[in-house]
Amino acid sequence: MKEERFTPSGIPLKPVYTSADVDGDPCLPGEFPYTRGIYPNMYRSRPWAMVQVTGYDLSEDTKKRVEFYAKQGIAHYEGNASAHLVFDMPTLLGLDSDDPRIYDEIGRNGVHINSLKDMEALFHGWPLDRTHASLISFATTPLLLAMYVAMAQKQGVPLEKLVGSVNNCPLLGPVAENILIFPLLPSFRLSVDVIKFCLRNLPQVNPFVLSIYDCREKGATAIQELGISMALGTALIQECIKAGLRAEEVAPKILFFFNVERHFFEEIAKLRAARRLWAKIMKEKFNNLDPKSQALRLYTHTASASLQAQEPLNNIARAAIQALAAALAGVQVIDVPAYDEALGIPTEQAAKIAVKTQRILMHETGITDVADPLGGSYYVEWLTDRLEQEAMSYLDRIEKLGGYIAAVESGFLPADVEASAYKFHDEVDRGERMIVGVNCFRSDERTPIKTFQYNTDAADIAVARIRALKAERDNSRVNAALANVRAAAVNGQELMPAFVEAVGQYATIGEITGTLRGVFGVYKK
Repeated sequence: MKEERFTPSGIPLKPVYTSADVDGDPCLPGEFPYTRGIYPNMYRSRPWAMVQVTGYDLSEDTKKRVEFYAKQGIAHYEGNASAHLVFDMPTLLGLDSDDPRIYDEIGRNGVHINSLKDMEALFHGWPLDRTHASLISFATTPLLLAMYVAMAQKQGVPLEKLVGSVNNCPLLGPVAENILIFPLLPSFRLSVDVIKFCLRNLPQVNPFVLSIYDCREKGATAIQELGISMALGTALIQECIKAGLRAEEVAPKILFFFNVERHFFEEIAKLRAARRLWAKIMKEKFNNLDPKSQALRLYTHTASASLQAQEPLNNIARAAIQALAAALAGVQVIDVPAYDEALGIPTEQAAKIAVKTQRILMHETGITDVADPLGGSYYVEWLTDRLEQEAMSYLDRIEKLGGYIAAVESGFLPADVEASAYKFHDEVDRGERMIVGVNCFRSDERTPIKTFQYNTDAADIAVARIRALKAERDNSRVNAALANVRAAAVNGQELMPAFVEAVGQYATIGEITGTLRGVFGVYKK
């Protein structure tokens, strides 16, 4: 009986591939359409950037973990200090800590930020002109970026010396984690405002990290991940053009944030196909021949959703294999989660192993010696071609519905991703998809795992601090700044200058977001 095998995206696989399955020789690294990498020598000239995202409890707690990572050698390309920050749900939703609805969520799974005062505490003592800051914050990105800018201004640091990136991508909320505050069109407006502000004032900041990662975490297939990311990237460029920007200004500043999941070869082929797809879209759809616009930069995080609470030490192998796939695919940034993340915030021991995993890959395996060492593999090249074709078909479906926004508002994209997620979990439940230590090869032994302990006083401290802030600041100045935010929102003006002014007066995230809700409304599924 012939056994059929498929990738997780449903692509059927033959037992063996030969030259007959591949159409010609692949391009060279550094050449259009960049399938084999965006630089000719790849990691021989510039290894990937190692990052570790972190965030929990209050500013001072997260600051300690960032400094711990610095001692482990986590730094950006140019040797700058590296702070890749995630924020708690209240911060992501634009709610202050004195809102009783969010008390139990303060500081859970992200650092809690109310105002510029919290941001100043987080970065206290750091030379901002020698720090690479990444703000992973979705809908409230403009406000957190405004705080970072206001902080630099107060310290006398020229804005052109600030280095980093901002997610600035709440637009995937309906098909990912639903972290979307405002309707899609106002959300697009805010994203474009951030891009404009950064292009003019922050030349070393990537103003848009297209975070398709969470869509994959929710259950999208590799094909959906590719198609949706290209649809959103296309829509973003179109919105920027409508706002008076040029594609060649914006495209080189976009960083695509992809997931790296379980299937080793499908993930490698997916990332290679992503570069090819973007290069062709820029050339054919936007008539953009600028190599910097066509060369897609990839930031990857190995799949947190693949980590299991059962037998968590197995997650060390999972993360290492996924990081290896990312490196072999030629990405620019790799983030490896710790083995205990299925249980909570990583302990320092687990975090250290995650850092050393990347070090072992970079310095012991030889994979940085040759650009695209898998190039020319019949299987890899065939699978890259097939994923490109499937993703283009999916992108065409989205475009026929009217583009990204229309495909979301019609319900097509959210429902399609949910269907893929259901299919995956059903296969796991029925044992058709094997998860070692979960539904097969389970061990009766239980290795004791030390788990992270939150600051139990964090919520009470945060509430006390915001009450003190609102009592101590000049509230007449705050109210005037909030009025300027409202006027800019109503009149269609660029909002970033008003945000910088407001946070500089210590207006809170909740106050500014509440002002915008009064103008834009709220997102409804």
